[in-house]
Amino acid sequence: MSESSNPTPLLDEWRAEVGDEAVAVAVEAARAQIADGSLRGFADKDEFREYLQGARRGAA
Repeated sequence: MSESSNPTPLLDEWRAEVGDEAVAVAVEAARAQIADGSLRGFADKDEFREYLQGARRGAA
């Protein structure tokens, strides 16, 4: 499947890189931050990707 036909290429790349368990941990952490109002906003996908990479480093 090409990237243009894949609706979630960044998610799929992230899953392949870190595994489903790490993605699930990061998603649950983000959900908790959304619930308590502490999750910051993101201007674009690159800023969001940097946030996720930082979260992954912090979880390791």
